[in-house]
Amino acid sequence: MKTTLTVCTVALLLASGFLVADDDQPKADAKAEAKSGLKKAFINGEGPGWKTLSLADFENVNCDKKTWQEKDGTIYCTGLPVGVTRSKKTYENFELVAEWRHMKPAGNSGIFLWAPDASFKGLKPGQLPKGGIEVQVLDLEYETRYEKKNGKKSDWFTSHGDVFPVGTSKMKPFPPAAKNGRRSFPSKRLTLGVEKWNHYYVRAINGEVRLWVNGEEVSGGSNCQPAAGFMALESEGSPVEFRNLRIRELPGSGIAKATAAVEKAAAAKIAAAQAAAAKKAAAQVTAAEKAATAKVAAARTAAEKAAAVKIAAAQKAAAAKIAAAKAAAAARRAAQKAAAAKEAALAAARLTVTTTTRKDDGKVLKVVTKPLAGLVGAVGKTLGSLLD
Repeated sequence: MKTTLTVCTVALLLASGFLVADDDQPKADAKAEAKSGLKKAFINGEGPGWKTLSLADFENVNCDKKTWQEKDGTIYCTGLPVGVTRSKKTYENFELVAEWRHMKPAGNSGIFLWAPDASFKGLKPGQLPKGGIEVQVLDLEYETRYEKKNGKKSDWFTSHGDVFPVGTSKMKPFPPAAKNGRRSFPSKRLTLGVEKWNHYYVRAINGEVRLWVNGEEVSGGSNCQPAAGFMALESEGSPVEFRNLRIRELPGSGIAKATAAVEKAAAAKIAAAQAAAAKKAAAQVTAAEKAATAKVAAARTAAEKAAAVKIAAAQKAAAAKIAAAKAAAAARRAAQKAAAAKEAALAAARLTVTTTTRKDDGKVLKVVTKPLAGLVGAVGKTLGSLLD
């Protein structure tokens, strides 16, 4: 089976006009072309097995709805927010053709290959995938501005087709390599400037990636891990356009499908676990809410009962105070009545003595008068007897 796959792969590569046996082959080809005067081979994505890719073959991951648009075969990206749109299917061995151009100086973008499903999980606007092999799409002005700002050339990127692993992915870069040993720098500087169309031909086979910029191979890497996954187009702050995006899938080991199946199963398990956890959490929340409600109800009942007892005691005390106050008032009234009666008795006992002198037969008459109306009769009798 493996031999059959290899033969098929070689046949397709021959049909494409490219077959590189080792890292020295491009140099040998270059010498042969120089001697013969032949033009560079240019793969345009036409022929058996090639398929056009449109925006419908991708799905938005963490960009706005208007970040990616397509019209008349051209895919337009606003560059905002930073994020990606990824292919709806996974790929293992394939050839890819893409034309791109930046619409503003110093624009930045890229094409991700072999990005695992996990690298897209939880991506928020402003974030990029956490895995995959990136084929850099960078405008010349980006590098120029860096040099002006820092007074030296960059030793970790170029604007001419870098290829490098992202996040958890791995790759052994073809020379020349960046100082950090992760990026494959281009052997030639062939990128055209802003608003000019650039042509990329990418070959990704059995964990090896090779990039042709405007018809010439310039960079790549081997021993890529993983060597199957999703493709993605990058939005990174500046408007960029893609057109003539075409792909031809080549026979592979089935890693892409197996990986997709494993990732799908894992995603299903994760979703089931999350659903179970959510259900359990909801049940726990419900139980907690029920317990809390019961506690609140019990506390309210106890508080109401205690308040009722306090209110009853207060009402009883108040009633006792009112009764005592009424008794005191009655006692005061009785005392006042008794005092009034006593005063009346004293007044009745008190006599007002009026002495009247009369020259009647040379006698002095004394008249005793009781001031109370009830004693008038007695006084009258007394006066009558004296006058007689």
